Amino acid sequence: MKRKRRFAVIPGKGKKKGIKEKFLRGSLMLVAAVLALQVAYFFAGSMLTRLLLKTVVSEVSVLEQIVSVSGVIVRDERVVAAPVTGTVRWVATAGARLAVGANVAKIYTAGGGVQNISAPVSGVMIPVLDGLEGALQPGDLERIDAAEVRKLSKKTQAVPDGAEVRQGSIFFKVVNNFSWYYVVDLSRDDFALLTSQRNRLRFAFSPQEEVLASWVVLKEGEDTVRLAFTLSEDVEGSFVQRLSDAEIVARRITGFVLPSSALISRGADTGVYLLEKSVVSYLPVKVLGEVGENVVIEGVRSGRTVIKNPLLVKEGQRL
Repeated sequence: MKRKRRFAVIPGKGKKKGIKEKFLRGSLMLVAAVLALQVAYFFAGSMLTRLLLKTVVSEVSVLEQIVSVSGVIVRDERVVAAPVTGTVRWVATAGARLAVGANVAKIYTAGGGVQNISAPVSGVMIPVLDGLEGALQPGDLERIDAAEVRKLSKKTQAVPDGAEVRQGSIFFKVVNNFSWYYVVDLSRDDFALLTSQRNRLRFAFSPQEEVLASWVVLKEGEDTVRLAFTLSEDVEGSFVQRLSDAEIVARRITGFVLPSSALISRGADTGVYLLEKSVVSYLPVKVLGEVGENVVIEGVRSGRTVIKNPLLVKEGQRL
């Protein structure tokens, strides 16, 4: 019978690593860590840039330069007073266009008489009065001040069918519908924006309508200029309006509209960054005009993707 041998582990001394080997391994680990950080930074930076990047697809549009004003509407109006006391029965409807001598109303007196009322001039019949008919006339445009008109007593009254009118009381008016006026005071700076003596207006009481008007200077002060716009087109509601806010379209520029921050200056040249196939490229453009914080440019074909905040990227960068 063989005897089993017992083996014992004798602790020994391993080979010591040299300083050079330790340095090399540490350097490799450091390089790997730096590369990993750079890759992570690149992807994180690209992702953040894509999240923050603002773009717009180019298409032709119109940029307007607007001057906002408050003014007075003035019309050539002829008021008509009741020749007798009695009950009114309207023949013409409010807003009807009348010829001279057209029947407007009948007044039935208490004694059984009937008085026919006809239009003294041609125009639009308006059975609404505000008491300012005498104060606001085309012959006095130079003296009309919107701020002063606001202080005047305005008592709007309408005479319904079947109402009683007193002899001598004004109960309707006929308004000239061929031309009317809009008187405004502009600051010198706003006046300087009106490079043409024909502009389009949009009134607050009918903002969807736009009418062409020519203007003349009525009066010049140290800080303001008073203008009278002459209009020949009707605007819904204008026959019964006195004071109204309006927008004067000082000019229109057609092109591609961008925020001015989207422009890039390269010496004497101006351009924009495009994003095509995830790559940033530079395109020189021409600036046609600037209004506020927006500009109108040309040189970009429709359908191109333009970067609105170019400071986040650089030319040739892939996103």
